Amino acid sequence: MAKVSAAGTAPNRWVTLAICVAMLLVFAILSRTAVKTKSSTFDEPIHSIGGWTHLRYGDFRNNYEDPPLWQYWAALPVGKDALHVNWGLPSWTAMNASNDAQQWIFAISTLYRTPGNDGEAFIQEMRGHMVWVGVALGAVICWWSWRLGGTLAAIAATAFFAFDPNFIAHSPLVKNDVAMSLVMFVFAIAMWKLGQKITPLRVLGLSLVIGFGLTVKFSAGLLVPMAMLLLAIRVLMRDPWPAPGRTLTKALHKAIAAAVVLVIAGIISIGCIWSVYGFRYHAANDPGVNINTKFILSQAAATDSIKMHPGTPPDPTELAKWQPDLFDRVIVSSLDYHLLPEAWLNGMLFVHARSGVRSSYLMGRRSDVGFWYYFPMAMLFKTATATLVAGLLLLIAWIVQKVRTRRSERPLTLLDEWTALTLLVPFAVYLFSVMTSNLNIGLRHVLPLYPFMYVWIGIGAAWALTRFKRMGMVLGFGIAIALVVETCQAWPNYIAFFNAPCGGSRGGFWLLGDSNLDWGQDLPLLAQWQKQHPSRPLYFCYFGMADPEAYGIVYKNLPGGFPFGPPPAAPQGECIIAISATALQGVYLGESMYAQLRNREPMEVLGGTIYLYKQNIP
Repeated sequence: MAKVSAAGTAPNRWVTLAICVAMLLVFAILSRTAVKTKSSTFDEPIHSIGGWTHLRYGDFRNNYEDPPLWQYWAALPVGKDALHVNWGLPSWTAMNASNDAQQWIFAISTLYRTPGNDGEAFIQEMRGHMVWVGVALGAVICWWSWRLGGTLAAIAATAFFAFDPNFIAHSPLVKNDVAMSLVMFVFAIAMWKLGQKITPLRVLGLSLVIGFGLTVKFSAGLLVPMAMLLLAIRVLMRDPWPAPGRTLTKALHKAIAAAVVLVIAGIISIGCIWSVYGFRYHAANDPGVNINTKFILSQAAATDSIKMHPGTPPDPTELAKWQPDLFDRVIVSSLDYHLLPEAWLNGMLFVHARSGVRSSYLMGRRSDVGFWYYFPMAMLFKTATATLVAGLLLLIAWIVQKVRTRRSERPLTLLDEWTALTLLVPFAVYLFSVMTSNLNIGLRHVLPLYPFMYVWIGIGAAWALTRFKRMGMVLGFGIAIALVVETCQAWPNYIAFFNAPCGGSRGGFWLLGDSNLDWGQDLPLLAQWQKQHPSRPLYFCYFGMADPEAYGIVYKNLPGGFPFGPPPAAPQGECIIAISATALQGVYLGESMYAQLRNREPMEVLGGTIYLYKQNIP
């Protein structure tokens, strides 16, 4: 396939390499320096403790709802003696019986309330290691764009990634969203190589990506239908398919080869899952301690009841009659026969049970079952303005050129058919999956789509710069400057980033909540503000799981605030009310609890996420 960049207009390979490396270093610096100013986000306490106990103690009872491979990477910099732990805490010994509450109590007690432990430093050390997952993703985007579109494509694709506020925000977090993005993108490359030629090494590579991907995030299960669909398409394509010892030309022979690939991938994937859990069935080191599968199934029953009757609590009569669906029955049978590790199977069951119902917030509306258009709107609101403009301009230019070439009977082809399919099919399958899901809590769940978009934009930019030389250079320079300016201006509040047309984080308050805006990350700002204004008592409604007292915040807990903080108290006298944006929106507390404050102008907003109000209550 010919590169779209023409000789004389594209920089040489060494200049390109230097530019791309420099941009990825800037990405790492922006990401790391920004996250150092932020407290742990909602899930990071449990993920950090979970990763540490998984890696250093081989115990998977804690945080089993997330596969451990990425957590091994996060916990690698912290040693076995990084924390003082009381293994006799009831929250640890009872964790298998009631995972939901006990794992949070254990994490908070260990990180923030055990003498000698510095939970903030512990999580920040893991964050420093997670940044490199994002850098690795940027490097792979650069490489594939370079292979497909030449040096200009590599520079453009890398630039849009390196200055993406959302990847800058989420790459250092002790979360698996960016790791999943890397897995899915590498999967597409593995499929691309396999579709060009079947070799033992390429079959092994695809199998390992799928297998280890299933130990990064459970949504990696989508890689299986993606692989089946792409292999089916490759079988139906007329192009010959080189294989060891022969070239396959007949559809039957291709189908047999595809079936063999799937069988091998399945066997190796099972081996990968077992290997990540140390080839051990039991989640805990003590074989007598088992995860409470019945508790998870009760959650599935409650979820199904709420789905059938949104807005009403589960009906006890319906719960008593509830029967598990086919998916649940398969998982339970797999547990009975020890087909896969206990923690992995229960984690899959837990995610299935809890993802059917979850409060979501979109443009001022709440829903327990989500909105089908949630993620397209989230992408529209939180993608950098320059990226949106570049994508729109390239699409218009491509359509115009396509129409013109049809008239003159000169085909316009930027990519061959198989390459285009390996970029489109994973994107389309994943997008369809998230749009039909009820779990609408953050743009982070569609981050795996963006690398594919950046490859397309990179290839399109390279084509435009060679097709419309002077105009392309002017527009490209302007878009690049706009991208860098908007991204740098957002530092360090990248989690709360909304693009300029949305009005930034203040405008974003009326559009999206939860991890799109306020994920509990601005406790340091509130602590600093309180030091500067110590005269009035502070009442705080915090959305997050980091302990505010660990950051030096002296507060009285408002209703709906930190669940493991002081007893809730109503504000009295002259005071300051601090309230997290997600709580103020009423995403999980109901729209009426803080509606009066929501309609008032705050005296100050910290980081775009904590709203401060003066209050004088007789």
